[in-house]
Amino acid sequence: MVSFEDNLVAKLSDIFHTDSIENCQYHNIPNTRKEYSIFRANDKGIGILLYTIRGEVHWFRSLEGKQKTKEYYQTRLLHPKKRKDSSVQKYDIPKGQKTLPFFPPLLLRHFESSETIETLYLTEGHFKAFKATMHGILCVGLPSITCLRDKDGLMYDDIIALIKKCQVQRVVWLHDGDCRNITSNEITDQTDLSTRPYIFYKSVEAFYDLMSKEGVRLYFAHINSQEVTGNPKGLDDLLCSLNESEQHEAAKEFNDFRVQKSGTYTGVYLTRIEVTRSTRSVFQYFMLDNVDDFYHFHLEQRPELKELQFKFFGTTYRYDHGSNKCVIVTPRSAANYFRVGDTYYQYVEIPDQWNTLIKTFERRERKTILEDNGKEIFEHIHKYTSFCNVPSHTDYQQVIHNCYNLYHPFDWQASEEDSSCPYTLGFIKHIFGSESILLNVDDASSAIERWELGLDYLQLLFQKPQQVLPILCLISKERQTGKTTFGDWLKELYKENMAIVGNADLKSEFNAHWISKLIVMVDETKVDQEVVVERLKALSTAKSAIWNSKGKDQKSIPTFAKFILISNREEDFIRIDKHEIRFWVIRVPKLSEETLDVKLLRKMVDEIPSFLNYLCTRKVKAPEKERHWFESRLLVTEALQSIVAHSKITVEKQIEIALTELFESSGEQVITMPLTDLATLVKQQNKSYVSEVLNRMGYKSSEYPSSKYFPRISERRESTGEIHLCCEYVKFKGRFYTFNRKDFTASPEGIIEG
Repeated sequence: MVSFEDNLVAKLSDIFHTDSIENCQYHNIPNTRKEYSIFRANDKGIGILLYTIRGEVHWFRSLEGKQKTKEYYQTRLLHPKKRKDSSVQKYDIPKGQKTLPFFPPLLLRHFESSETIETLYLTEGHFKAFKATMHGILCVGLPSITCLRDKDGLMYDDIIALIKKCQVQRVVWLHDGDCRNITSNEITDQTDLSTRPYIFYKSVEAFYDLMSKEGVRLYFAHINSQEVTGNPKGLDDLLCSLNESEQHEAAKEFNDFRVQKSGTYTGVYLTRIEVTRSTRSVFQYFMLDNVDDFYHFHLEQRPELKELQFKFFGTTYRYDHGSNKCVIVTPRSAANYFRVGDTYYQYVEIPDQWNTLIKTFERRERKTILEDNGKEIFEHIHKYTSFCNVPSHTDYQQVIHNCYNLYHPFDWQASEEDSSCPYTLGFIKHIFGSESILLNVDDASSAIERWELGLDYLQLLFQKPQQVLPILCLISKERQTGKTTFGDWLKELYKENMAIVGNADLKSEFNAHWISKLIVMVDETKVDQEVVVERLKALSTAKSAIWNSKGKDQKSIPTFAKFILISNREEDFIRIDKHEIRFWVIRVPKLSEETLDVKLLRKMVDEIPSFLNYLCTRKVKAPEKERHWFESRLLVTEALQSIVAHSKITVEKQIEIALTELFESSGEQVITMPLTDLATLVKQQNKSYVSEVLNRMGYKSSEYPSSKYFPRISERRESTGEIHLCCEYVKFKGRFYTFNRKDFTASPEGIIEG
């Protein structure tokens, strides 16, 4: 059977060339009107113009390329796309735009003239609404069964305005004929058969909640597909399958409520249930209140259910032929718990700042589970040998060799086609900066901007989560720079696989809440203890770490933590030695007035699927050079050098000054010197402390003693009374330190006076 939409694609210009609307506010010029085609063909399918109930065209600003104002056309795809989760995308909505209802032109005329409408239908699909209205069934089209609300969570204002002005008496929420069917995918013992019917029921419940205060009678209805030749699913399919006389009878049945005062009406073409006071009858009609009725109803359509275990609202059942009833195999409550070793855990959902539920687990005592569920539940709880920690964002496994994976599932899916993410890329450019960097010092054409290194960092984080990466430090003494927003965005992206901790957490011996995470962000950082600095450095490259939970035995687990330090202290938030290569320090500027956007984080979160697609389609610019992937010189910034300079303790600075003077005065390229004389040179009596400082600077004494000379600068008074510096060489025997001129002075040769 050829559907109405197929006919529309084939004969678009013939069918709808006369259908248009007039926009009375075109370009904001009073009394100026312009005609628009409601339907027009494009390269993807059929464009559907969206406008208000007053006939005013909706406009939006395109995010692709230069921003241009465009009429809001939503495209019904000629070739619907199948998503990775097996759902089908039928409509293409401009990126970042809200969903809107569609009003056939006849409804606009009713609204303009305030003509009474006795019955108004709402249905999923713009073409269905248009086709229905052609046959006298006044209908509004909605994008999907889940799009009954506007951005504020209320029924669309235009629909309410239409109901009030045209004094609508009854509103019917019409579903397709397959609304009670279970999923069309392959049925397994892990498939919850209640999921699809329950989604349709919840839309009826939402319809009731949104409309119950409007003072109209409310109905749920669906097409009687199995009663009509060809089994038409939607309203448009139904009308296309009928001849002219039958179409007239169908429209009459849709609009005739004399045979239905209340309760349920089953006609030739549709079934209606009144929900003015309650949706309970619809819940029962979907057989969601009784697993046995549900099973028998669907067994007729899906005979493969006969010998199969199945889930119904989370509980696993099997059909017992002896009692002719569905018996419980695994209760739903058991799925909320699991045991690892001797300890029980419960899955919990915790709301975040946007009231989005984040799923995690918390430890529970056996007696608590017993009190809440009874002793029978323990035989159904899954039991695992131990924990493991295996990160993956593309091929995740919760259980590996009967070990429970501490790494949480990655919730996001990359968009299959769209890689447009202007807000995200603009923010990344702001955070990492646009300084030019040469990937190859001998090739000027290898220049990239530093924000592209930032993209490399984020891409490796997503695609190679076990790869060692540098410790990223975002610093700025100014406020409103976006540092915290960057961390909040990563938290939305990686959710439970990222921990935000404080300095106290790094010092504490208990680390179970963060040691297994992919990202560990330390906000408002001031690391002032050497032991904490060394712990950070060690963990950033470690392959395993001790998982230490209070009251539990310690155990070693794989670790791959990437540390991000955020601080308002630009010079002293941490001490970094000049030979340290694990830190990437970036000074983040203040957001300009043009880029300061209070909704920026929400916009970037909306772009996450597109951004993941962008990462999947680009190549990492920086080649793998060192343990933390990036060549160390690429990570050197002015901010890093400033911190290194301020990290030097007094004795370290004294050693550098003394050796610099010695190189300049002696002209030597290499100087060897024993610890005793070096301590004397900087006027320090504690040789062990000087040795510790030298070790921190990256210098170690020779393994074997040797006879050497070292230069010593002294003053010589001439007979004229003038004082000159002279260099004499002193012989020593023993272990020594070696220093190179290039580490202390930029000049190739020194100058000796006297």
